[in-house]
Amino acid sequence: MGKAGVAQGAGQPEEAPWPGTGSADTVRRRRRDAFLSGIRKPWPPTAALGGQAKAVAADGVAAGAAAAEPGAEARRRDVPSWLAQVGMFTMVGVGIGVAAEGLPAGMAGLATVALLIVASASWGVALSGRVRDLRVLVPTLVGLGLCGVALDLLQSDGPGFVVGYMALSGLALRAPRWLALLAGAPVVFAVAVADARDSANPATAVLAVALGAGFIFGTSALAAFSRDAHHRAEAQLAREAAIRDVREQMAAMAERSRLARELHD
Repeated sequence: MGKAGVAQGAGQPEEAPWPGTGSADTVRRRRRDAFLSGIRKPWPPTAALGGQAKAVAADGVAAGAAAAEPGAEARRRDVPSWLAQVGMFTMVGVGIGVAAEGLPAGMAGLATVALLIVASASWGVALSGRVRDLRVLVPTLVGLGLCGVALDLLQSDGPGFVVGYMALSGLALRAPRWLALLAGAPVVFAVAVADARDSANPATAVLAVALGAGFIFGTSALAAFSRDAHHRAEAQLAREAAIRDVREQMAAMAERSRLARELHD
């Protein structure tokens, strides 16, 4: 009886766990699909990885483009605050020197005061970080140098030539090298002519002006080169940080893709 019961039970079809669902493999497959349907699938993983990597890379490229745009290039030529303060004190010193030398009589005295006012305004524009257009900066600095020449002509023993040197310094700091050289050449020539006019030895005066102008221009250009190198290093560090972020996110997305593949297998 027992053997017959066992044989009879073995011949019966296996009861499906879920009524009307079919075989056990089908049931397990449906259960797995029901479980996986509630999980957000990052599939295809390569698309998600590529999309996020491209987005981060695009941000890095945009940052690099922003650093290389003309506006950013102009911002890199801004005069440091401490140097702007030195420039303002220098202009104040020129005004004090002109007053100590004594204003010329008549219209020459009024012209001297007007030139000082124009030179101070031009120097303020040249030092301002809000003014970055070279079409404004270069003519302003050339005009500043010519104001210094006019002051030197009105007061042969006055500090007017210092204003011309200040214009050269501003050109070297805020304009590209070749443009600064071309714009500064007329200023140097005019200052040299003004100094040689009343000099007992014009050749010595011209040589002294040329040496002084070369020293001022070279020192200012070196300071500008150091400032530009500092900004380039900062931009390079920013690009490297962006690349590092892209690599980290790509590694994270690759790990998520691997886990997703294992879950689907």
